[in-house]
Amino acid sequence: MSAKSNGSVLLVGAGGIGCELLKNLVYNGFNDITIVDLDTIDVSNLNRQFLFSKKHVGRSKAETARDNVLEFKPTAHIVAYHKSIFSSSFDSEFFGKFAVVFNALDNLAARKHVNRMCISAKIPLIESGTAGYLGQVEPLIPVVQTSESEAANTEANQATTYRTGCYECQPRGLGQRHYPTCTIRNTPSEPIHCVVWAKYLFNQLFGQPDVDDEDVSPDFTDPSLHNHDRNQINDELVPAKNDLINKSDDVLNTDSTAIVNSVKPDQISLREWFHILWSSNENDQSDLENGKISSGAISLSWRLFHHDIVTLVSMRDLWVDRQDRREPSPLEKTTMKDALEKDSDELLDSACVSELRDQRKLSTSGWLRIFIKSVEKLQKQVEDGGGDKYLVWDKDDPEAMDFVASASIIRSQLFHLPGADQLTRFIIKSLAGNIIPAVASTNAIVAGLMVLQARHILSKKFERIRTVYIHRRPTGRRGNRRLVVPVEPALPNPSCLVCSDSVRNSQLHLLCAPELLTLRILRDRILVRHLGMLAPDVEVPDRGIILISSDEDETDEETLNKTLADFKLTHGTCLQCDDFRQDFTIQLILSCISVELANALPNNSDLSTSTSTLNLNIDSRLTEQFNNEEQQSETWRIVGDINSILSNSKDNTISEKNTEKENNDNTGIERTYFYIFLDKYLEIS
Repeated sequence: MSAKSNGSVLLVGAGGIGCELLKNLVYNGFNDITIVDLDTIDVSNLNRQFLFSKKHVGRSKAETARDNVLEFKPTAHIVAYHKSIFSSSFDSEFFGKFAVVFNALDNLAARKHVNRMCISAKIPLIESGTAGYLGQVEPLIPVVQTSESEAANTEANQATTYRTGCYECQPRGLGQRHYPTCTIRNTPSEPIHCVVWAKYLFNQLFGQPDVDDEDVSPDFTDPSLHNHDRNQINDELVPAKNDLINKSDDVLNTDSTAIVNSVKPDQISLREWFHILWSSNENDQSDLENGKISSGAISLSWRLFHHDIVTLVSMRDLWVDRQDRREPSPLEKTTMKDALEKDSDELLDSACVSELRDQRKLSTSGWLRIFIKSVEKLQKQVEDGGGDKYLVWDKDDPEAMDFVASASIIRSQLFHLPGADQLTRFIIKSLAGNIIPAVASTNAIVAGLMVLQARHILSKKFERIRTVYIHRRPTGRRGNRRLVVPVEPALPNPSCLVCSDSVRNSQLHLLCAPELLTLRILRDRILVRHLGMLAPDVEVPDRGIILISSDEDETDEETLNKTLADFKLTHGTCLQCDDFRQDFTIQLILSCISVELANALPNNSDLSTSTSTLNLNIDSRLTEQFNNEEQQSETWRIVGDINSILSNSKDNTISEKNTEKENNDNTGIERTYFYIFLDKYLEIS
């Protein structure tokens, strides 16, 4: 196949898969390539994104990848955009210029958006993803295409038509978690966020430099920060610095000069600071040998759990008027004192004295004592290696596990996370062991398979395309075991809200108490987060009322804080929701329940409670919808068959049938309307 026949292609994402794919494309005759990626290069990328080196850190991934590829393929025409794929520049007309689109993303919302843009522009999409040694390539042809490869072999010499499902035909992201940098560094809301932070901290202090060396210090680039910059925040910390020095003299009993250095995160990295602190204190090694607590480990603890928390507290935009999160509390002087004066066994919670080591629940002082001792032991391992030894985190290594467990739990307690006081070493070990690293070889295999599928699509040999899975170990029957397993692409889902002709522009029922549901929640959490819209417009068509406009100037903050009841929207009202950029439309029909019924629903802490133990004055079948622990943290849930769920409740406002028979090409399709349910407790928070 000639390069000319390949046409112009779009590559979204220039990371691990994207780098491999870009190289493969130019070597396979694709000479007209457009790259879109908003990300910049970090040192943690260098072990698997081979187009980048240390000198490129901080630069645009898309632009750097283009420049480096042009060095060995100067005849290629490559356009790079250092922009978000959500930008209005990348509209349906933009997508329509390409013969095929490659997705090399790690973000669910972006994947959904690209999927919808490809459907709108009628362009084939090749999806991809990796998780450690596992990988997947999925060609998606959601718009009917004509296959020419077998036309000559048919008596009528007529081509066949072909179509697959789209990215949203099947549930995506179940069980998958993505952790934004600003959440890890600034605003953890779950223990797993603190576990990720602690593992990053381990690599920063003891691991191989430039490999997964993610920063753990407060993130001054957090998009939630509107009114502060780094200098302003540092200026606000002057009293905290002086207070820290005073405390270091009478509590930490360590060198004040070293502590002052610890309050300059913008001037020196944590790794460098810790190395200088440890190597400059000649007493640390002798302290370790004599069984004393080293001042270096104490100073590190104070920086991480006091100074950095004080810094975060000073970022007022993160906490003011944010009912969904609680301001953290810096480590207290008395807590540090207890940790230094008592052994961890003395700091056990009284209820847990007899428990096994991995099941013990300690106070903050107890975990701090373990953290300090683990730092000393790990640093001694580094010193025993001549100072050039790098440690690799292993959940089965006692010192490494103590470090991550104690750091995670201390941070969880300081941020007042739910259940923080009940965390144990065993729980943290199970969480930490599930974090999957990126593997360069898997990325390379996936990128190669993507090019093969693209060649089938561009040759219009659609019957040859396959969804391909990469397994950790060979699977299949004996004598025919494979690591790479191709399967027939999934057929279109007739109930898909995005690509099905029979369902698109159809109705969803929104189960809610209008007095509690604000337009802001409707827009941000239901239309954007759940339904995947980008710039929704919402109106009441039969009344000519525009509730939400995609033009920010037309919807002010005061309006967004109003509830549906403020607009006198009642049961059965139809809300027309359009996203013109995605060419996506949905109608929400209000299925209203009373505030009393909403108040009777279980709160978030009760969601995993057995149905039989819930003593509520509502139909027990309603509580069955809350037993899915994977969705406990969401403010909405998808539930079906609302009639049977609420049949015995005192709220009789819902009476419509939710199942219909529809004819589609003379085929009867039973459609169950799905309902979006809003948990009022989380909605208020």
